[in-house]
Amino acid sequence: MKGINGKYLMVLIAMCGTIASSIGTIINVSGVFITPVAAEFAVGKGSISLTMTISNLVFAIGGMATTRILDHLSYRRTITIFTAIFAGTTVLLALSPNLAVMYLLCALRGFAGGAVGMVFSTLILNNWFIKSNALMTSIAFGCSGIAGAILSPAASAVISRAGWRAGYLFLAVVTVLLNLPAILMPIADTPEQVGMKPYGLQDDTRASSAGTGDASAVSAVLLLQVIVFAAGASFITALPQHFPGIAENAGLPAAGSVMLSIAMVINTAGKFLIGILISRLGVLRSLLSYFALVMCGIAVMLVGSGTGPLLAGAAMVGLSYSLNTVGSATVTRAVFGSANYGKIYPKVSLCVTVANAIAASVIGYIYDFTVSYQMVFCLLLGVAIIASVTLIILSRHRQPEAAAV
Repeated sequence: MKGINGKYLMVLIAMCGTIASSIGTIINVSGVFITPVAAEFAVGKGSISLTMTISNLVFAIGGMATTRILDHLSYRRTITIFTAIFAGTTVLLALSPNLAVMYLLCALRGFAGGAVGMVFSTLILNNWFIKSNALMTSIAFGCSGIAGAILSPAASAVISRAGWRAGYLFLAVVTVLLNLPAILMPIADTPEQVGMKPYGLQDDTRASSAGTGDASAVSAVLLLQVIVFAAGASFITALPQHFPGIAENAGLPAAGSVMLSIAMVINTAGKFLIGILISRLGVLRSLLSYFALVMCGIAVMLVGSGTGPLLAGAAMVGLSYSLNTVGSATVTRAVFGSANYGKIYPKVSLCVTVANAIAASVIGYIYDFTVSYQMVFCLLLGVAIIASVTLIILSRHRQPEAAAV
């Protein structure tokens, strides 16, 4: 990170904030509200869990709309307007009189969070960083895990003392604070707008090195391959949601929460590490190494027994989050270039979200039919193999600006 200072550092800090705000508060913290809200409204937890499904799906739609939004609004107006909507709907959630209102507010909140979430942040990072792009992306995504680790217990503490409505008010304040650097710092959509060049750009080769922009660069076949890779990685990330059930099925219910905690720690550490590995080893070798470890983790849980194999497997499966986020963004940029990234990544991001939502239900249904997770592990091993092979095929297609695939 030598030479990352001034406005470049401001951009990184700002995008760390937007990622932590969007993913950290919408995806990583929402679970703490399920039990208390269900109790107050006297409904099942499934009805409250639907608020998360709505938020996550509309979050992806907000990401799809990001490039069009930026075509009409500047960076600063985009982040300001959607932060206001994001925080405002979170405040209104605290005042919700019933579930119907909550569903509507979660949809609006999810769209606003998605508009300034993964797609927005990676677009800005791509504009500002050519060198060390994967590292910057991994640092920003890593902050979502840190935010989740800090905000989940903090929100739980607020809820236990003052109720779930106060918990939403707390998250509204946090949302604004995390996005303040992006709102207040003197940065822009692109470095050229403030008289600078992207970090790592040599001479004036930005246009030629940013991607071809022709029909072949955005071919349906390449797009499908990237989606298969990214959706496969996302499919696997649904497994940790079932760790408590896996542990209980193994006769070790106490190990479930520990498995999940270990996976979350590896989730954060893995995101920071993958950026460094990509800078040193290239995209292909780094991501294949992670896939190999994830498959080892699944295999250990498939054939092993006892607490040790479960915890070891959970740790290795925790690396799947890095493949899902940093991996999908980096591969998209490597294959299509920065010029086409804004067209392609929103579609990839939508498929990633949908794949995760489908996987969570598929895993549950497989268990219901078989009363075992063995078939689940076999299915996920197959998904990981397919995603890995697709990644190898994609390694033949990359733009010259990207780290070697």
